[in-house]
Amino acid sequence: MYQNSFAANLIYAPSVSTNQVYVIDHMTNSIVGTIPFPGPIWSGVDPFGQGL
Repeated sequence: MYQNSFAANLIYAPSVSTNQVYVIDHMTNSIVGTIPFPGPIWSGVDPFGQGL
């Protein structure tokens, strides 16, 4: 999991077609990671960076 100081700059974008969540750094506008997630149609993010 990403550290909280870094997590403040991240956007988590679910993708139904690839069954993963893209982790995007909004400061650089680049994908910095992916999280496998079966069927991420409904998802939520803990504001403290502790989980999805």
